Amino acid sequence: MAIRSRLGRKCKNELFLCSGFWHTKIVKHKSSPDPWPFEDSKNVAVFTTIQILRLGQPVLHVSHDEEDGSWQFHTGENVSMGDMLIVALEEMVSYDTTLADLADLPYGWSASRTEVGAPWSRQKD
Repeated sequence: MAIRSRLGRKCKNELFLCSGFWHTKIVKHKSSPDPWPFEDSKNVAVFTTIQILRLGQPVLHVSHDEEDGSWQFHTGENVSMGDMLIVALEEMVSYDTTLADLADLPYGWSASRTEVGAPWSRQKD
């Protein structure tokens, strides 16, 4: 499945602004794990950044928020609110299938790694 830009060109990612936040539609390159490992549904909204989905930087820090159970996927670097994207959990797992290893990460915990392929280090926030 390819996404076409407004100019008719095929795009890997298409970025659009909605309600003051940048969102992206990504082409599914890898299949998500089957059976689905997360308790959350595939289409639950999660937070990530332009740096990951638009610029291709790796996910090196993941948090599962205590307050509302939200998932956040980051590079580990500081980002601004203008860099924020809201996407489906399935899109993140399709982007990086190793995120499925964190499906059992409890609320109020985070995980980090030094590089893609390195083991995840889990900690209570």
